[in-house]
Order: sequence, then structure tokens, then C-alpha cells
Amino acid sequence: MKTQLCVLVMVVLGCARSEEGSDQIAQTSASTTPSVAVARQPESLTPPMAKALNGYATHFVQFGANEYAANMDTTTRVESDFNGDARRDVALYGHDTTRELLIVLLSQADTLYRVYPVRESRLEPFPSGVTVSLGVHPAGPLKLPGMLREANTPRTLKYPALEVNFGHEGSAIY
Repeated sequence: MKTQLCVLVMVVLGCARSEEGSDQIAQTSASTTPSVAVARQPESLTPPMAKALNGYATHFVQFGANEYAANMDTTTRVESDFNGDARRDVALYGHDTTRELLIVLLSQADTLYRVYPVRESRLEPFPSGVTVSLGVHPAGPLKLPGMLREANTPRTLKYPALEVNFGHEGSAIY
């Protein structure tokens, strides 16, 4: 069973963020100086999902809607069967005390979950607010404009894929 995420990058535009040396969760919007915030811990994770997440990022929390730039999609969690094993997988966007994280909790054949980091960078303030949101691109034909299609770009997706939207700048499918 294939458990790797295939990467198809449509547009890659980055945003690294970090607050080094902090032992508290940082508020990341509206100012250049992080402050302590009440953020959302992922809800309704199965015990195997929670165990995998806690092993990778003990203090992980999703970005809160109040941390987003105005008029932006605030979706920080999506669920789908990203690897075709008929088990629910979860993609999360958030942070721990020092890292901005985009991760997928991917089911394994032994009913455990493994964390696959899609993006990981230092956690820094978002002066204008968070702009990254998540979605699911369905399995099936992949319709891309010719200028975005590369030689190794698949024509169809066998399984649903994680779609990451970078505000008004572009998106990527993983």
C-alpha cells in the first residue's frame, strides 16, 4: 500500500514565521510582537491520531479565526482518505511553540497514524494576519491550465489531495 503523499506544486509562495526561545503559544496576527493567545487544539482526533500528533508536536494548536487577515478563509483542518486505505486522514495547519506547521495525519496499515509534515518553518508574527487555508481537491481528472502543467504532472488524481491556498497569491496540491 502506498503511503506517500505525491506532491504537485501549482504555485509555491512561502511564508516562514517564528518566535525563537518561546515556551508559550504565540499570538501571530495584528502586531509584530507575539503575545500569548488562546488557540484551538485539534478536536475529535482518534486516540491513534492524537498519539501521533503529540509525538510530533506536543503543543500543537490550529490557528484561530481571530489570527487571520480580514476576508480570508480560516479553514485549518480538512479530512479525507488521502492514501486510499478507506480510513480517515486529517490535514492540520497551525503551530506549536516554535514552528508553523502544515501536517497530515496519515493512516497506516497497522491502524496507527504517522505525521507527514508538508511545510514546517520557524514561527514568526504575521503582521497582516494568517492567510493560508486548507481544502480537499477531489480524486479524478486534474484540470490545470497548460502553463501550470509540467511533464510529470498527473492528468488524474487516484485519491483526494490536500489543497493549500496561500491567500490571494496562489495554491498548491499535495
